[in-house]
Amino acid sequence: MCYSGPNIFGGYAENKDDLQPYVKPKVLSTGDIAKVDAEGFYYITGRIKRIIKLAGLRYNLDEIEQLLKNEYHQTPLACTNIKDEKLKVFSTSTEVTLEKLQKFVQSKLKISPRMVKLSIIDEFPLTPNGKIDYSRLNKIQSLKIP
Repeated sequence: MCYSGPNIFGGYAENKDDLQPYVKPKVLSTGDIAKVDAEGFYYITGRIKRIIKLAGLRYNLDEIEQLLKNEYHQTPLACTNIKDEKLKVFSTSTEVTLEKLQKFVQSKLKISPRMVKLSIIDEFPLTPNGKIDYSRLNKIQSLKIP
């Protein structure tokens, strides 16, 4: 999704160089994937990058996956973003329980347990090159109740 208008935000400062005079672009590429309905309303349906923004903080989903894989001894799992409201974790192993997952994520990332959901699935959907297909994964409902 690209946006133009008077209220384009300059981003977050991560070091002193980021505080230099800001030149506002004419068009901002937001990094969001959106759809527009028949009435002209836009709905954000995902992000180009694998990030999630919970309670105003950004998290890299690939980094969260690696933390979880280290904690769960390389158990197959994947993380997705539910409308920047929840972190959704998919696993093919019942070794991962919602309670343990929520406690771990809260202690390591300070994410509220209410913002973490878990689905145990039979297998991960894969792209033709064998990687997890995150767009198809987001459409899967839990197949087994942990």
